[in-house]
Amino acid sequence: MPKNIQPMLATLSDQPFDSPEWIFELKMDGVRALTVKEGDQLQMKTRNDRPLAERFPTLAAALRELPADSAVIDGEIVALDERGHSHFELIQPRIHLSRAHDIAEADERIPVYYYAFDLLYVNGYDLRRLPLEHRKAVLRKLIPASGGWIRYNDHVEARGKDFFDAVSKHKLEGIVAKHRESPYQQARSRHWLKIKTQHTDHFVIAGFTPPEGSRRYFGALVLGLYDRDGDLIHVGRAGGGFDDKTLMEVWHELKPLVVPKPALKEIPAEIRKATWVRPKLVCEVRFSEWTSANQLRAPIFQGLRDDIDAEDCTLEESVPSKPASPSKRPGPSGKVRKTAPPGVLTRVELTNQDKVYWPEDGFTKGDLIRFYDRIAPYLIPHLLDRPLVFDRYPDGIHGQHFYQKDAHDYTPDWIRTQEIWSSDTDRFIRYFVGADREQLIYIANMGAIFQNPWSSRVQFIESPDYVIFDLDPMDAPYAAVQEVAIVLKSILDELHLRAYPKTSGASGIHVYLPILENRFTYEDVRVFAEAVARVVVQQLPEIATVERVVRKRKVGSVYVDYLQNVKGKTVASVYSPRAVPGACVSTPLKWTEFKKPLDARDYTIVTVFDRLEKYGDLFAPVLTDRQDISGFLKVLKK
Repeated sequence: MPKNIQPMLATLSDQPFDSPEWIFELKMDGVRALTVKEGDQLQMKTRNDRPLAERFPTLAAALRELPADSAVIDGEIVALDERGHSHFELIQPRIHLSRAHDIAEADERIPVYYYAFDLLYVNGYDLRRLPLEHRKAVLRKLIPASGGWIRYNDHVEARGKDFFDAVSKHKLEGIVAKHRESPYQQARSRHWLKIKTQHTDHFVIAGFTPPEGSRRYFGALVLGLYDRDGDLIHVGRAGGGFDDKTLMEVWHELKPLVVPKPALKEIPAEIRKATWVRPKLVCEVRFSEWTSANQLRAPIFQGLRDDIDAEDCTLEESVPSKPASPSKRPGPSGKVRKTAPPGVLTRVELTNQDKVYWPEDGFTKGDLIRFYDRIAPYLIPHLLDRPLVFDRYPDGIHGQHFYQKDAHDYTPDWIRTQEIWSSDTDRFIRYFVGADREQLIYIANMGAIFQNPWSSRVQFIESPDYVIFDLDPMDAPYAAVQEVAIVLKSILDELHLRAYPKTSGASGIHVYLPILENRFTYEDVRVFAEAVARVVVQQLPEIATVERVVRKRKVGSVYVDYLQNVKGKTVASVYSPRAVPGACVSTPLKWTEFKKPLDARDYTIVTVFDRLEKYGDLFAPVLTDRQDISGFLKVLKK
């Protein structure tokens, strides 16, 4: 059963689209709720970890009756109007109730429903790495078809534009586009896109203006959002949407938060007489559009949101924008390079961002951090739950560097670590464990240029998830490495096994063969890899070698390294930059690309995003295409 789950969040987009690779769901307008069922025990929590089961007892009782001993479900709690449409303002009166009598009365007066749209875990099986369409197929069987309190949030396939038009005609909030092959990522992801028909969003309350005329309590709420640098930026004032009751309720929430100085970075002249509050409260606001100056036009208050934290209200995620052509500026070497995004919104205290890490190319530590911020949705699924080993370069790729396994005592509590026994050192080593975007940024800020994950995850630490063939050239041209990779593929093809190649990011190629989870030991995998490697050498004796001693290898040969399949041994992860000139990245390849000469230097912290835009995540099947090698092992161990 996964613990401390964070919800997968959608990225705001501004245009509907058609694609056979995507499905499209109705965007529900309620309260996001993750549900964890373990026997008769049930927890429902908001995206910021606030409990919900006691607030919605009817739903909790219905969820306990689902035909599963254990499950983790993602969904939305909504109240419906007479046409069956969800609206946040309908459920808003129920959100802050705490007394049992009030909750019971509201359960009769304002019935709510739970629309389930994702299944992360069921009856001992972790589904997060499976494609979305597979997870939803299992979820559909779990949810009763009777249309009761728990409902399945269905979808349409491919036709996003027509679906968006239909949703718009009914004046609903919008749609969510989801890549059908996407794993469940505990972060904001571009594999899920929210496309709104109406402008609503969540804003931080930074203060309030004095009331005018006969109005009591306050005039308007001063609204803000956090920018990439972590500064609270003024985006407008909401004075509409209140009646006497809501004015009083919001006023009572604001009074304890009053402070003498504003949290806003800049104070426009029209709000200088406002009363300021600590930026803790979040409200939902409907508005007509964003102005060119990033100000809200005609904002209308919809209600307070205690299910969303203030720091999650960011300008980047609230203002949709189409991809722009990257600008260029010369680096320290005089070469022209593409400019990375201007900043990263994070809890990590970023340091020395201007320090040059790649002198030949002009890329800095800040560029490395911004790369990881952008690549996180694709990289995190490949690091999740895996112990990590680092090679830190605090002074750049040509400076002193050192390996690190142990997490320091001053490592923040929110960083995920785990102690694992090491027979080599006869002690426990406290490893970092792949978790989320924030941890990835923290690691990059330490000067760890690339990620080195174990082949196994902490849940099944003795059982690797894949076989790795590391093709390492000894002063051999890249064409020779390609040739060895092609022969390796042909051998695996004969065994009816599917493998996935990537550049190492330096001079070699890595070939991954995903295998059944929690089935094979490291020794099983090493035995299999060695047998295949020796067949490669038999077919290419002039080029390939399995000689372990470097000085005994022939210059111009390619070492087929099967010894990476040992517990604790690591290779650079997919999508990891490398400490080589050019800021090359370990990048997935298509086997059809091997028909022509390849150059690892073509895949960098800039160009890798062009490939992702064109091909998507070519390495995603490594997480799902599980294959059985038990038959081959029986033969090899005779």
